[in-house]
Amino acid sequence: MKVIAENDIKDQIMDFWRNGAEPPLSLGMGSLNELYGLKYGTVTDITGYPYSGKTLFLKEILINSYLKHQVKHCLFLPDDGDVKEIIANLIHKLSGKTFDKKYNNNLKENEVYRFLTQIVGDFVIVDDTNESPTPEEFWRKSIEWGCDTASIDSWNVMSHPSITTGYLAKTLSLRNKLARNSNKHFFTVIHPKNPTSINYDKNGNLKEPSVFDLMGGSEWNNNAKNIIVVHKQEREGTEYEIHIKKTKPRIVGMTGMVKFDFDIPSQRFYEMLENKKYFYDNGFVETKTEIKPNQYFDVVGNEDPF
Repeated sequence: MKVIAENDIKDQIMDFWRNGAEPPLSLGMGSLNELYGLKYGTVTDITGYPYSGKTLFLKEILINSYLKHQVKHCLFLPDDGDVKEIIANLIHKLSGKTFDKKYNNNLKENEVYRFLTQIVGDFVIVDDTNESPTPEEFWRKSIEWGCDTASIDSWNVMSHPSITTGYLAKTLSLRNKLARNSNKHFFTVIHPKNPTSINYDKNGNLKEPSVFDLMGGSEWNNNAKNIIVVHKQEREGTEYEIHIKKTKPRIVGMTGMVKFDFDIPSQRFYEMLENKKYFYDNGFVETKTEIKPNQYFDVVGNEDPF
């Protein structure tokens, strides 16, 4: 513990006065840009009921920030499948092309090699074949490996030495300090409690979970910096609500909600504006036809091996 003297902080305060706070990285995601951006030195928690699209939206953030800002991500995503499935899903999302032969935009063999090289080379993907790490072990390793972010999906698959409220509060507080001191960003996917009758409106529609519905209770809201709730009414539906429930520091964004649709063949979110589809292409741009790997993907990707 240290008492700050004027000379310790003067230069930083004057720089803050001249230049303001460092803005978050824009994700290039249309209406969402006004509400949320990726800010180093802080954390983001993502929640939603089962099949609401929590992991899909996390991966959208990861892929877009990688393409737009070359962010290096460290991933521990057992909820998304085994390592083979995780990498295949990332290739699908990065390329806009599917492994499923029933779609016209299926991957060719040379494209699989190309995007596999890119994903494994530019992302740090942690296997959970052996015992899962504790959150602290994973965060510290991600810093050691030189990653800009670290993502956990989901919290309950980690090794936890305790399930008490005190442990959760201490661990989340440590997380915030590690992110701040290392100037990294940590993403965590958390499951909410199962909905009850009070979670439905008078028309029988399921409301999005609140920040107090998270497994572990109020400690998540108390320690959280940014909270995103992903929500949809129908399990197989493709219309998503993205609720920004909390943002901190203020420059990250503001609370609010945006709606996205989801394109299954490309595994990408898009926004409908004036009956036009806007997909991500280093920022949301109008796409009149089926999304395909665009020029920016081609520039980022490695050369074909054949």
